[in-house]
Order: sequence, then structure tokens, then C-alpha cells
Amino acid sequence: MAGGGGPSLYTGVQPVSLSIPDSPDEASWRKDRSLLKDEHSAFVDAVRDLPDRALDGAAPGKAGYRRIDLLYGVVQHNTHHAAQIQLLKRLHRSQHA
Repeated sequence: MAGGGGPSLYTGVQPVSLSIPDSPDEASWRKDRSLLKDEHSAFVDAVRDLPDRALDGAAPGKAGYRRIDLLYGVVQHNTHHAAQIQLLKRLHRSQHA
């Protein structure tokens, strides 16, 4: 991460260790959903804490990009995955109706 001295979207972010169970069960599903909720909350908190002026600043480690560009990318990426999940839910319902 580039050290520009300004606010960073990466401050305090810790890598998450993920493991895919051989046989997913309800407990694993609850744990995954909890992790997703926690990570989303951490992201929202990090963005909320950025001063408005920081959004136009250079994105750490991404030459030519501003922080706001990365934020838009994250939102679009999450929206894409949310749409995939909705399609999978529809497919599942149609297969088990």
C-alpha cells in the first residue's frame, strides 16, 4: 500500500482466512453469512469515516485512480454478486418447486 500520508481505505483491514467445508452445513452457512455481514459493516464504517476531501485523493497503490473510483468499483462488484445470488435462488426454487 502506498504511503501518501493521507487517509486510506485499507486502515485497520485485516486479511480474512477462508475455508470451504467439504460438506457445507447450516452452521457453516450461518458462519459465512455472519462473516459477510461483519465485513460489509467494516467497509461501511471505513467509508463513513473518510473525510469528503479524501474521496478525491489518489487511491493507494492504484496509479490514476481516486479513492471514489475504487468505492464505485466495490459497489458495482457487490451489486454484481448480489444479482448472481438472486439468480441462483430463482434457479434453486425452480428446481425444487
